[in-house]
Amino acid sequence: QSRRGLGPAVGPRLARAIAVDTVAAVVACDAVDRGIVVTADAEFHPPGAEVLAERSPAGIDAAVAAGAELAGIETSEAASGADALVGAGILARGDRLAFAHPVVRATIVGRIGPHEQGLRHAKAATLRLKRSRDPEVVATHILRAPVGLVDGAHAVLRGAASAALSRGAPALAATFLRRATEEPSSPDEHLDTLVALADAEGRAVDPAALDTLARAQAAATDPNRRAEITISRPLVLYR
Repeated sequence: QSRRGLGPAVGPRLARAIAVDTVAAVVACDAVDRGIVVTADAEFHPPGAEVLAERSPAGIDAAVAAGAELAGIETSEAASGADALVGAGILARGDRLAFAHPVVRATIVGRIGPHEQGLRHAKAATLRLKRSRDPEVVATHILRAPVGLVDGAHAVLRGAASAALSRGAPALAATFLRRATEEPSSPDEHLDTLVALADAEGRAVDPAALDTLARAQAAATDPNRRAEITISRPLVLYR
């Protein structure tokens, strides 16, 4: 890096930023396309799942700009840093910021402490949300970030859950909704999320649906709403 006129930390900072971002992208693609349940402590690549194409910005200029924003460096520095990382065999050549091998990415992520990873995922979710990226990818970042750090997380998770259900992945939808129940929301939104979670768990044949319905009934202050939830019980449990 010194031969290229870069500061000593530019390459590593860019690599760490890309590593955290692409891990979530790969996991989200796997989960969305295969209906795999993603949890906050999920493996980078779920067992038995091949690594799919990462949902990173198309075009190297857009990819470098996104990487610079995540790393907190200037775009010009990120461009030079990306070239240096390609030359070192860390990043692959191409029109996306992708690692040369999954092992390289896992090694870099493994050197980032869990608390720093959480903060980085929160930042990545916030930046991706501003760019209107795939809700599933943003939601996967949120799953790995501390609760309450991403503004609008509840709405993003609900949107990602809807997308997952439309793809026929109720277990993934339940994962997003379960986290949504922990994020800040109004009492009515929280209740609606519990009902949606029970529905997703029922579709996934998850016995947790029974407990979730009980939580929803307990949270309902309006008698009519509570009655609606009670009536929906057979539909949720016996699909």
